Amino acid sequence: MRRFICILLPLFYSLCSISQEAEFDDTQLFYRREIAGGILFHTSGWGLNFRYTKRIDGFRRWIFTADFMTQKHPKEVKIDSPLKSYKSYVLGKINYFDYLHPAIGREKIMFKKELKNGVQISRHWVIGPSLGIKKPVYLIVGYPNINDAQSREYIEPYDPQKHTQDKIYGRASYLFGLRDLTIVLGLHAKFGLTFEYAPLDEMIRSIETGISIDAFPKPVEMMAFTENKQIFLNYYLTFNIGKKYIE
Repeated sequence: MRRFICILLPLFYSLCSISQEAEFDDTQLFYRREIAGGILFHTSGWGLNFRYTKRIDGFRRWIFTADFMTQKHPKEVKIDSPLKSYKSYVLGKINYFDYLHPAIGREKIMFKKELKNGVQISRHWVIGPSLGIKKPVYLIVGYPNINDAQSREYIEPYDPQKHTQDKIYGRASYLFGLRDLTIVLGLHAKFGLTFEYAPLDEMIRSIETGISIDAFPKPVEMMAFTENKQIFLNYYLTFNIGKKYIE
């Protein structure tokens, strides 16, 4: 959390400085729709964001969002392969786990953009299904060959009972195991604040920050030899750009 505060404070200061220097037209149009997208960072990974908003009145909006987010286990530690030509891997990692978040919610403008400070602040919430995407981790492993002094290499899904560290050469390509994808259905909710600072009224440049929650019926198997979670709580920071539309 301290890391996000340290990032946000200089950002807000610079946004206000930029906005004070921009020139604004006194005539403001009523924009009914907004479309924006961008990149997000959270406490356990990163992602992509898309949002569509439709105005209800001068202060309230409907929000329709779609996020893709990666999720790391807090116990993940990368290990470099002893062989230079092989990729590093996470010992004990059984599955990759990512999310898709289609969601709907409401947004309310708390402080409109004024001529002097030029930053609009709004709060919002969204809720919807969490489509967890689970994919096995494939490793390059070696087994002794009875008729040869050298070991033979194989690409196999990680098995914690079978693949000890001395047998692992490195991580295989992410493309291995795509046919083994499984969907884990859960619930998603997000609560946050949006700071919109575009110099032109029809443009969107915003920073969004808040809390993202994903809950699943049972723990999601990501790592061996440690506890796996079924509820994931992340603080996030999103940078969006887009455009407003009158019709």
